[in-house]
Amino acid sequence: MSLRSPSCPSCDSDLSLTSTGELDAWHCPMLHGAAITLTEAHGRLQEDEIGELWAATRQSRGAESVSGGTRSCPICTVAMTSILVSVDADEADDGECADGEDSASVWIDVCEPCQLIWFDRGELEVFPVDVVDAEPSAEEVASIAQVVDGFGAAYAAAVSAREASTFTERAYRFVARNPGLLRALTTVGSLGRE
Repeated sequence: MSLRSPSCPSCDSDLSLTSTGELDAWHCPMLHGAAITLTEAHGRLQEDEIGELWAATRQSRGAESVSGGTRSCPICTVAMTSILVSVDADEADDGECADGEDSASVWIDVCEPCQLIWFDRGELEVFPVDVVDAEPSAEEVASIAQVVDGFGAAYAAAVSAREASTFTERAYRFVARNPGLLRALTTVGSLGRE
């Protein structure tokens, strides 16, 4: 069984995989558009647009910002879902205090099972490039370490308490505290094997 090459949903031409170093995408040789995976989208698109796109993809097909697509997925050939995505320059989710004004709305085709996003010619360029997240401050690193340490200690205590309550653990600890009993059990266990 041979795998079919991904094909353009507009003209059915085989797509070619290209890499710019920052983005791997399948491009149509007739320049109809490009397909990227959800993983690649996280490296190129801003988090708020990806979140909106994927949330709408998972919602019911009857939602206002979602329509049943007429284009086939480049990989599995099942009809993709068309999603209306609002684009803005910030990474804040819609409604958050840092959310800026939308600069555009674009219909994007998505195949949820393949986790593939199709951009018609020029659509990908409408989306701002992902902003690199700032490194955490020393205070944030200390807070994270405190949470991790607290969780680790609580987990170790819970495991210890659980183990202490099982019969095999109690028996093991009893034998371990009594070395003479361990020698006697070893002797009894070896009888008849000689």
